[in-house]
Amino acid sequence: MKYTFQDSTDLPVQRDFIEDLKNFVDACCKVLPVEKEAIEKNENYRKSTYSLEKTLEELNSSNDKTMKCVKALDSDFAGHYLDEYKKSVMDACDRAVHEGLQQVNLSIEKERNDYNKFMNSIGSQVLSMLNPLFEGGIYGSHESYSMEAENGHLTGKKISTLGSMQSFFELGYNRSSVAIKDLIDTLFIPTWTRAGLISKEKKIKMEDLSEYLLKSFEYDGKEHVDVSFSNKKADHSLRIISDGDEYSVIFDNTDITADPALFKSITLEEIDSLVNNLVEFARSSITSRKLVNLVAGDQNAIYSNEIFDCLKAVAEQYSDIITQCRERGYVKGEITIKIEQEDGTRTEKYVDRSEIFNRLSEIGSEGLEIASILGVDSSKSNSY
Repeated sequence: MKYTFQDSTDLPVQRDFIEDLKNFVDACCKVLPVEKEAIEKNENYRKSTYSLEKTLEELNSSNDKTMKCVKALDSDFAGHYLDEYKKSVMDACDRAVHEGLQQVNLSIEKERNDYNKFMNSIGSQVLSMLNPLFEGGIYGSHESYSMEAENGHLTGKKISTLGSMQSFFELGYNRSSVAIKDLIDTLFIPTWTRAGLISKEKKIKMEDLSEYLLKSFEYDGKEHVDVSFSNKKADHSLRIISDGDEYSVIFDNTDITADPALFKSITLEEIDSLVNNLVEFARSSITSRKLVNLVAGDQNAIYSNEIFDCLKAVAEQYSDIITQCRERGYVKGEITIKIEQEDGTRTEKYVDRSEIFNRLSEIGSEGLEIASILGVDSSKSNSY
């Protein structure tokens, strides 16, 4: 499948841009009203807890003033009677303030629990709504992967980074385990052994590790890979650390690449092929992607009400392609791409600028701002 502009120039991303754009607008229309509700809830919660915390301060302050006043009472004649009076008043004040503080703290705890319950529900809704948009990958983002095999299960994670925004995914794979032989035909690693009937001499032995199973895998999305394999008994392990063309190959506690004699017997082309095939497996054998968190800066974007900012960052990635669609297109008011099938069949796919604008404008000011970033707002209509 090949994707181009109307003038047959390749799209900078080889994906169905029109479908992605529609998914983006769908996500905005679903999520932004929910975030607006969360913002209102957050503001009410802030005001309510602030009022209750001020109540705590006033109760403590009033009690302190009352106690100070009572303690300051003195008499030349009441004597013992005044002391009993003061004690009774202070005991009553202690009980009253304790009960008051307890009631206010219970109110604060209820507000907090209700708020957290509400935000957890909002979080689940928002992540579910954003999943179709984010699971295919955000344009211009950097993606890192990790996998772990344990108890017959192979699980993975993906972190997608765009500026200060990070989306976190739980990944499912199409198999429960991965062996080295699934990635390359065979892998022999040189190790030291002792042989001989009389004097045990150190000799190099080639160990077949083809049956070793993946234990853990980390890939930073650039050049760094750190992967571990182990045999079924888990009493021997292989670790490979890759940084571009630089490799460290460690079998059990022996760094093979640091031993000149062993290093001569290792085939780095096989190691390179193993690493590359594993990276490809991590990227292409995914059966499910679940968005589990969205972070803006160091904050949870849902709890900090920064979903709108995240969507604006995504919109910026679409704006340049929309501009090029306008400049390279032939029909005013349409955002059009061409799709070429493997058999050479060509079709066009488009969406009206007004359709995108109208849907976004229904959201309110946030939708209009996103429309402006995309370049589909009415102020730019004359250039289409």
